Amino acid sequence: MSHASRGVPMYNEEAVVPILRGELERFITGLPCEVEVVPVNDRSSDRTLEQIADWAPEDSRIKVVHL
Repeated sequence: MSHASRGVPMYNEEAVVPILRGELERFITGLPCEVEVVPVNDRSSDRTLEQIADWAPEDSRIKVVHL
């Protein structure tokens, strides 16, 4: 099976994370390959890191990076 990995840079995206999460989950569920999404928190000062960190344990396809 093929594998795809995509990094997603995030900086102060607190308002966007819930929307992005829903859209990405719908999109990657329909793909015919294994997918890994890597949200990269670039020192956000809002709740971006907290939101993406909460997402990762709920979905094994999500791998969080915090700079």
